[in-house]
Amino acid sequence: MVCPLQSDCEAVVKSDFSRLFGIPLEILGLIYYGTTAISYAIFSYYPAGKTPLSTFIFLVITTIAFLFSIYLTAVQAFAIRQWCVWCLTSAGFCTILFATTIIGNDLSFTTMLTRYHDFLVAGLTLGLTLGVGAATVYATVYIKFLRDFKISQTEQDILKTIGQIVWIALILIIFSAFSLYVSAPDMHNASPTFILKIIVLGIILLSDALLNIFVAPQLIDISLGKRHEHTAGELRTLRRVSFALSATSLISWYSLLTLLVLPLTIPASFGELAIYYLAALGIGLALSQIVDYSLPNK
Repeated sequence: MVCPLQSDCEAVVKSDFSRLFGIPLEILGLIYYGTTAISYAIFSYYPAGKTPLSTFIFLVITTIAFLFSIYLTAVQAFAIRQWCVWCLTSAGFCTILFATTIIGNDLSFTTMLTRYHDFLVAGLTLGLTLGVGAATVYATVYIKFLRDFKISQTEQDILKTIGQIVWIALILIIFSAFSLYVSAPDMHNASPTFILKIIVLGIILLSDALLNIFVAPQLIDISLGKRHEHTAGELRTLRRVSFALSATSLISWYSLLTLLVLPLTIPASFGELAIYYLAALGIGLALSQIVDYSLPNK
C-alpha cells in the first residue's frame, strides 16, 4: 500500500486489530459508508423518509462509528505504533458524519433523546449485560490461559473475541449513558452516584485499554516467539500486571452495574460510596496477587 505519511500502512491494515469478529474492518467500513450514502440519497429525494425515528437510528450508527474510530486511532498510536493515512482519513469521515448528524437534525438534540428515552435505557441495559458477562468470562479464561505463562494462537483468538465484545459494550454504555445524562442533566447532577459512575467507567476504560492494547499483546508476542526487547522476569511481571488489571476491570464492571441499578436518590454520600468501591477494589487486587502467587512460577 502507498502510505503518504511514510509510515507502514501494511502493519496497520494487517495487524491483529484489523478484524472484528473475524470480519475485516475494510468490509465493515464499506457497509457503513454504503449505508450512509444510501440514507443521505433517500433523505434528499424523499424528505418524508427523514422521520425522527430514522434520524435517531442514524445518530446511533454514526455515534458508534465515531467512538469506534477513536478506539482504532488509539490502537495505531499505542499498540501498533504506526500510522495509516487511509485509516486516519476514515476516522475523519466518521467524525464529520457524526457532527453533521447532530447539527443537521431538525429536532433539538435534547428533545430527540427525551423522546427515545426507553431505547437509551435498553441500550444501557444491553451494554451492561454484555460488559459484565464478557468481563467475567475474560478474567476467568485469562487466568486459566496464563497458568503456564503462555498464550497460544487459539487462546489469543478467544481472548480477542471476548475483548471485542467488551469494547462494543463500552461503546453502547458511553453513548446511552451520555445521552440519558444530556436528556436530564439536573436530575443526574443532584445524584451522589453520578460522579462515581463516571469515575468507575473511566477506570474500566483505562484498565481494559492497558490490558488489551499494552499488556496482553506483549504476552502474546513472547509466547509466539516474536522479536522483542527481553528483560529478566518479564513473564512473571506481565502476569502479575495482567491479573491486577483483570481484577480492576471485573470489580469496576460489577460496581458500575450496582451503581446503575441503585436509584438516583439514595441515603448515602459520594464519599461513602467511594469508600465501598475502593474497599472492593483493594480486596480484588489482593486476591488477584494471591492467585498469581499460588500458580506455578517460571
